Amino acid sequence: MILRPFGRTPRPSLDDRSFGTISMTSEGCWENRAFRFPGYEPVQLLVDGDEGGPTQAQRHFFDELSARYAELEPGIRQALSAYREDHPPQERFRLAAIYIPSFRDQHSRTWRLWYDLEGEEHFTYGVEMSDWDRIVPFAED
Repeated sequence: MILRPFGRTPRPSLDDRSFGTISMTSEGCWENRAFRFPGYEPVQLLVDGDEGGPTQAQRHFFDELSARYAELEPGIRQALSAYREDHPPQERFRLAAIYIPSFRDQHSRTWRLWYDLEGEEHFTYGVEMSDWDRIVPFAED
């Protein structure tokens, strides 16, 4: 018999060919806290889903995001700097997290990227995108 500490059930996890070792969060997302996004420090990866794991649509989206990120990044950094009303410090934003939606319907197609800002302890900045060219910056505390 295996005892569970404090009566908790272990979180479901799986090894995914695109996303690595991922675990289900209590919020219904698959998570990899140290995902290696090509060319960047490890980031948190969140993939909306159920016990079946990530879908082909989510893997396809991620492949496209990986291929297009270098061309998207300057526009994202510019939007974040404009949101903060900063002009040159675009390079101080560091990619921290990626959220991939379920893509089940039209309302679940918005994806998000979060950035840490060097020297900023209070806020995390991010962008919401539902297309490749529409960038909506935001801040969270």
